[in-house]
Amino acid sequence: MMSYLLLLLGLFILAIVYVEILHRSRHATVHVFINSMLPLSFFLITISVVAITGKIIDGLFTILICFLWLDTRIQISKWQHSHLCTHCAESCKMFTGPA
Repeated sequence: MMSYLLLLLGLFILAIVYVEILHRSRHATVHVFINSMLPLSFFLITISVVAITGKIIDGLFTILICFLWLDTRIQISKWQHSHLCTHCAESCKMFTGPA
């Protein structure tokens, strides 16, 4: 039962991270705090999946999915930056264009 609750908590944190990305807060501290919760959510999800299934291979598969979630977060961030740059007159040293 506890493993299912940890899985739900990890997925809830993951959802909060993605909602915060899409509706970015103007508070840098909130943004940093929420993004620092991403590894915790990956840990909770992976540990709970291993505990629920009892198989290490399922944990490894979950880690792969976590890498895909992390890449999705990076791609959304790049997309948002690109969108902001199209409406900005200043040059940007951090962004060179879509990958």
